Amino acid sequence: MTVMGIDSSTGGIAWTVVQHGSPYAMGKINTTKLKDITDKLAFGIDHFKDLLQLYKPDIVVVEKSIYVNNRATFRTLSYIVGAIMATAKLEVGADVYDVEPMAWKSLYGYTTMTKKMELLARRTLERTAAAKVCEALKKEQTMRVIKHNFGLWKPEEDTDIWDSTGIALWGWHNYVQRLELQVSKEIAFGDKYDLFR
Repeated sequence: MTVMGIDSSTGGIAWTVVQHGSPYAMGKINTTKLKDITDKLAFGIDHFKDLLQLYKPDIVVVEKSIYVNNRATFRTLSYIVGAIMATAKLEVGADVYDVEPMAWKSLYGYTTMTKKMELLARRTLERTAAAKVCEALKKEQTMRVIKHNFGLWKPEEDTDIWDSTGIALWGWHNYVQRLELQVSKEIAFGDKYDLFR
């Protein structure tokens, strides 16, 4: 089975393909130069369709867009996520799931920023700069954990690509391994397996 993980942003669509439990390919469709949302969607989805046809994922897992501080960004991300989910289903018939950011990150031992870390950043920097430093520290933590746990073959420094890798591996862990376990139980127990459900 092939799993594709997607981390979308207003600047692009980061993607990773996992086969046999390991990252196989990764990259990013960059839309930063496009300002209009319809142009971003058209460009991003057109290239996303090419990736779907190339890799033919069975499962596509997309990070949910969550509202943090900016309504306009949340709205734009919601459009992008919706378009990605519909395209994956319509283009290759993939099973499509979305996942909360903290749900997939918790698989790698990720924790939220501690109050101590936030206070330290806020004491030394302005509020907006402190928020950016905290976000950068979170992204760095995710990259380190995934690099360490999976010894990835391509040292990408784009944090969105690392996030898409974490999402794809989370999808593999949660959907493919669970499905393989179910199939092996059905083979071992046959009709009796229904009694254990």
